[in-house]
Parts: sequence; C-alpha cells; structure tokens
Amino acid sequence: MEATERYFQVLDEVLRGKRWSTDTDVLRLAALTVMSCPDSDAVARTRATAVRLGKKPSPLRSMNAGLRLALAAMLVRRRAPVDTVLDQVERGLAVFRRHGLRHRGAHPRLAAMMLALEGGGVDEPTVERMATILHLWKKDHFFLTGIDDYLMAALHASRPDSPQAIGRRVEAIYQALRHEGMSRGNQLQLASHLLALASRSPGEIARRFGTWAEALRERGQRIWSSQYDEVALLVLSGVRIDWGATRVIALRDALRARKPRPHRSMAFSIASGLLVAERLASSEDGREARTAATLRAIQSLIEAQQAVMVAAIAATSTAVAAGGAS
Repeated sequence: MEATERYFQVLDEVLRGKRWSTDTDVLRLAALTVMSCPDSDAVARTRATAVRLGKKPSPLRSMNAGLRLALAAMLVRRRAPVDTVLDQVERGLAVFRRHGLRHRGAHPRLAAMMLALEGGGVDEPTVERMATILHLWKKDHFFLTGIDDYLMAALHASRPDSPQAIGRRVEAIYQALRHEGMSRGNQLQLASHLLALASRSPGEIARRFGTWAEALRERGQRIWSSQYDEVALLVLSGVRIDWGATRVIALRDALRARKPRPHRSMAFSIASGLLVAERLASSEDGREARTAATLRAIQSLIEAQQAVMVAAIAATSTAVAAGGAS
C-alpha cells in the first residue's frame, strides 16, 4: 500500500472516533505518525494508549487530550512500554530541575519523553548534554532560544556528536540560510536544528534549502517563515528537487480535495511529511544507501516537528477556550 493511501485509510479511522473537543488538525498530524505502524489495529491501540495516558498518574496526565493522542501515536509506532516511558519521564523532569532546566509545561515533558524514547532513558549525562546544547544555542541567539527549543535539544543530546560540535554546526547552518536570504527568527532557528542532521556542508544545505523554496514557489506554494521547518524536512528527504516539489504540490492538492478540508498551510505540512514517508519506505526496501540509524533519526525529527505543532495547536485551543469562558 502506498504511503498516501495508507495515510488516508488511517485518517478516516482516526476521524471516526473524533470528539468535538479535539482539533481536527491534531488528528491529521497523529495519523501521519500512526500510518508508519503496519499493524491493522494501530489506530485502536493509539486510542487505548491515549486513554491510558489520561488516567495513569504521570506528568503527561494533565496535558491536552489532543497532545496525549499524538504522544500515544509515538509510543505505538515504537511499541514502547507505556509504564516504563512514563516512569522515565517523571524521573527525567526531576533531572531537568537539578540541571536548572524548566520542568513544567508541555515542552519539557515532550523533551523528557523524547529522551526516554531516543536515548534509552533520561540520565544525568544526557540531560547535562541537553543543558549544554541549550546554553550554546542561547549564547548564539539569546532572544530566540527558549523552552520551545527543549525538544530539539533533547533529540540532539541523544546523538553521539559533542554539544560544542552540534552548536557550531547549527549556527553555521543558520548563518548560511541567512546568506541565502531567509528571514531570521525562531522558525529559521528550528530549520537549522533540523538541518543539522544532514551530511552536507552548511553552504550546500542552505543552497538546497533555497532551491527547494524557489521550486515550491514556482508551483504556487507560498513559503513564509512558518513553512521553513517543512522545507528543512524536504531537504533531508534527499529526493530530486524538481520531482519532489511537483509531488508535494500534488499531495497537498489531494489532501485539500478531501473533507474535512485542511487549511493550505496544514495540507502543505502533511504533504511534506507524506513525501518523506514515501522516501523512507523506499529506502527501507533497500533501494537507497541510507543507514537504518539515519532513517530512524529522520522519522524522529518528523515526529518532533509534529509534536511541536500539536503543542502549539493545543495551547491556542486552550487560550481560545479560556477567553470564551471569561
């Protein structure tokens, strides 16, 4: 089954169980994670896991229901033991506190969970690496770096490179992207965090980023700074740019043709994720030379990007609800 067909199948299943209080975009993003799990009962297991996250006493219990669903999808894809991960998250947040990191709110909890899933546990050395990475990022961009960078710092802390090497590479990519005419700010910093996984030089990465952005614009897709993270993932996909840009637009339009109809920006985000999913599927079939470790890293980056988006949607929904109640 093609990635797109699998996505629509999973999305239809997910939407059938939608509650009125759950944002449809959250379900669209969750479906992108669930689709990579080949089990026929993946959606049912994701729902059951989300319910469990909402009932079991843990730092994740108080999180927005939509965000719990997205986290459940990450657990199901990895076949991760829920109780073990929750215990690691709770212990990890205590380690965050000892290292002077914030430990309350969605972003620290997401970061602790990512460390539990990617690093095999949340231990003192890994959190120390994460804190060092955040310090280096903040040194380069004091006003940009904050709690919303915890998740990417956690992902990079799970990698073997030194924090100093990671910091230098991220900053070199950021400056190379600026040289290509990209707008400075939080979204460019997020893109540089993602692109640090690429094997090319910072200059080559930035040029490919600019070429991708131009190819998408030529096909009618507006590229604002809010789309920089999607363009970064497309760069990481390694597909031929002309073909890839045409394919992304076709996927975007296919998503927009189905009801409930997503906003163009959400459709573009999902389409970018689907293109990368197609690339990963072909690589896993042995037709590409990528290593399994790189494949897993790219998939984790996609999930991290989606988790950040879901957290933002959840925060907006909560603010709107609070405003309506006042």
